[in-house]
Amino acid sequence: MGIDFWRSKGFTDEEVQRSVDRVNREWDTLLVPSEECVAYYREQYDFEGDFLVTGYPRCDALVNDDASAVRRTVLSRVGVDEGQTVVLYAPTYRDRLNTRMFAAARFDELELGRLATLLGPGYTLLVRGHNNNQRELDRVTGMAQVVDVTDYPDINELTLACEVAVLDYSSLRFDWAITGKPMVFFVPDLEDYFALRRPLFPYEGTAPGPWTSTTEEVAAALGDVPGLRTKYAADIEQFNQRFNALHDGHATERVLAAFFTDGDDA
Repeated sequence: MGIDFWRSKGFTDEEVQRSVDRVNREWDTLLVPSEECVAYYREQYDFEGDFLVTGYPRCDALVNDDASAVRRTVLSRVGVDEGQTVVLYAPTYRDRLNTRMFAAARFDELELGRLATLLGPGYTLLVRGHNNNQRELDRVTGMAQVVDVTDYPDINELTLACEVAVLDYSSLRFDWAITGKPMVFFVPDLEDYFALRRPLFPYEGTAPGPWTSTTEEVAAALGDVPGLRTKYAADIEQFNQRFNALHDGHATERVLAAFFTDGDDA
């Protein structure tokens, strides 16, 4: 993000400085999910203003909502039987697949039809494209056990509705970890991806689950979801202690308390 991102896009020093100046004029306070993030924002935006270290209010629903009720509602909406093991596949977009500003073709190295066949009829895959993919018209169609939910309006609801996720480099893994449910990471292009996007911190240690590079490896990892959850529970807990300690369902309350201090009760 910020300075590193703009430089990776070929911005000149003058263009980078203009971008830094613009965001600093627009922001008074930055709300961040953890104390660790303060240093990243100061470095990447030269931001000298105030920070609210509260956790993200948008993540409260992942703790507070009735997950079973949400699951029933979501699966009814997308036409999936509640008895299925539901997998969320949510790859981020790739810069090399960009079609125009803020739009990209779908990353398709995971063979969805093959994966569904390997997993068997008890599984359904919900495919969630990135916002940049949403701006293109191609959707996954014509595959049994595969439902494209790129246009579903609420990612939190999809997160609560699924038992396991196949993810990669996006920040969705941080939100998903709050639920404690297992993740599989499909990262066949890891070196190429980070060659174009230098990470703020090492990817190692921030992807608590098996790393895979083929459709067959993904299928093998998803074949035993309860075992997967047990095997990686400690890793996810450690991950949450570092990144999600403030995602306890009360972030909204902390933000409101920061902006509306004790005083008149009216």
